[in-house]
Amino acid sequence: MLQQQPTNFRALRQMADLLLVSKQKSEALQLIRIILTQEAYIEQNYGIMKIYINEVLTGATNQQTFREGVKTKLAQLEG
Repeated sequence: MLQQQPTNFRALRQMADLLLVSKQKSEALQLIRIILTQEAYIEQNYGIMKIYINEVLTGATNQQTFREGVKTKLAQLEG
């Protein structure tokens, strides 16, 4: 997924969570920083489905929510 959509916020967040569970903190922090610094992947194809994809699958329409969530996670990790 991340090869085709490198800024898919939902996939980045889920991968960061898995890395944290696996005790791979530095790798997880790299993914969190992508969410905080880059624009989310926005699906342009698939007609009417692109609305669902951008809202649910990529997090593009909820970028601020994803960023707030990872800011909280980052504060916990650094604090």
